[in-house]
Amino acid sequence: MPGKLCVYCGANECGTSDHVPPANLFPPPRPSTLITVPSCETCNVGFSLDDEYFRIVICTRPDLSENSAVQRLIPITLKGLDRPESSPFKRAFLDATRTVGGTMQLQLNNHRLNRVAERTVRGLHYAKSARSLPAANVNAFYELAFDPPDIQPIFPLQSILAALREEPPTVIQPDVFEYRVTGISGKPDASAWLLTFFARAWFLVLVNWRSVENELRQ
Repeated sequence: MPGKLCVYCGANECGTSDHVPPANLFPPPRPSTLITVPSCETCNVGFSLDDEYFRIVICTRPDLSENSAVQRLIPITLKGLDRPESSPFKRAFLDATRTVGGTMQLQLNNHRLNRVAERTVRGLHYAKSARSLPAANVNAFYELAFDPPDIQPIFPLQSILAALREEPPTVIQPDVFEYRVTGISGKPDASAWLLTFFARAWFLVLVNWRSVENELRQ
C-alpha cells in the first residue's frame, strides 16, 4: 500500500491494514469475506486494547451465551487474558466489576465500546466509497447504554431504526456480524448504520448527522 494514507488519521502512510469489524470477533476458521482497509501501524496498534475490551464485554453478555461463535471465542479470550503482558488490562477490567445485590456486574466503559463501533463504520464507509470519514463526524450509541430521552430531541429515533430495519443486511458472517445502512433526510453525506454483533448486540451509528440536525428536529 505504498503512497496511500491511513484512512483513520489521514497523516501517516499505510504500512498495514485494519479489519472492520475487528478480526478478533471472528472465531477460527475466519471467513474469507472479512473487510480490511489501509491503515498505519500507529493507528492499528492503538486500536488493539479497545478491540480486546470490546470482545470481552460482548462475549460475557448473558443473553449471548447460547451463540455458538461466542462459545468458541470465550476460551480464546480467557487464554489471551492469561498472557503476562495482559496483566494491567486484566486488573483494570476486574477493578471495573461491582457486586450489586449479590450479583457481579461490570461497569461498562461505553466510550471504548462506541469507539470500536465508530471505527468499524469509518472502515466500512471507506470500503464502500473509497472516502475517509473524520472521527468527529461519526457518533455511535450502544444499545445497553441507550438513553432515548437524551438523544430523542436530536433525531426521530424510531423512524431511523424502522428505516434501517427495512434495509437488507450485509452479512459478513452469520451470527457474528452484519450491518444495515440507510440515508438520512435525503442528504448524500449523512447516513445511519445499524451494526449487529452475534445476532443480538447492536449499535446505532450516525454519520454526518449534525449537518442535518435542524431538519431532523422537525
